[in-house]
Amino acid sequence: MSAETCDELGFWLSDHALLFVGSFGALATLLFAAPAAPLGKPKNTLGGHTLAVSTALAIASLELDPVLEKILTPSLAIALMLQFKVVHPPAAACSIIFSSAVKDKFKNPLYLFFPTLLGCTWMLLVQYLVARSVHSSKSAGPAPGPAASRTVTIAPPAPAASGPDKPAFKVPTKGEIDKLRADYSSRKRQPDLSTMTSLDSLKLTLHA
Repeated sequence: MSAETCDELGFWLSDHALLFVGSFGALATLLFAAPAAPLGKPKNTLGGHTLAVSTALAIASLELDPVLEKILTPSLAIALMLQFKVVHPPAAACSIIFSSAVKDKFKNPLYLFFPTLLGCTWMLLVQYLVARSVHSSKSAGPAPGPAASRTVTIAPPAPAASGPDKPAFKVPTKGEIDKLRADYSSRKRQPDLSTMTSLDSLKLTLHA
C-alpha cells in the first residue's frame, strides 16, 4: 500500500472525514415523512446512490472541465437510475455534491462508502426500527374482556293520562249532535248582508 493511499485512508477514518452530506436531509425527509413512497424503498435508496456516485467517480476520473463535469454527472446518473429502475432523487443530489466538492480529498472512491452507503444504511435501519416500534405500539392494547350479555327489555306502554291536566274524551249524545247540525244549517242559510243589494233586501223583507 502506497504512502498516498495510506494518507487518504487515514483522512477518511479521521475526525475530519466527510460523514454527512446535504442530500441526507432530502433522504431523511423521504424515509421518515413519506415512508410508503415508491422512490424511498431500500432498493431505490441503495441502488440509486450506488449508480449515481459510481457515475460521478467515473466522470471525475476523466479530469474534464469542472463545468462540463457538473453537467454530465447528474444527467448520466439520472439516466442510469431510470435504465435500472432505481430512481432516487437524493442520490442525484449526492452525485452533484461530489462533483461540486472543493477539496480534492473528498473526490475519492471511498466517497461511495463514506458517507454515501454508510449514511443510507444507517437511515434505513433507523426507519425500520421506528416503523417496528410504531406498529407494535398500535397493535398492543388492553386485552378484550368477556362479552357482556345484552338483554333487551321492552317496557309496557304507559297508561293514558287523566285528571285535571288532561281531561278524558267525552262522546257527544245524539241530541247534542242534532243541535250542532241545526246550528250549522242555520248559519249556512243565513244571507251575507255585506254583499246583498237593495233589491235582494226588498225580496227578503217581502218574503218574511
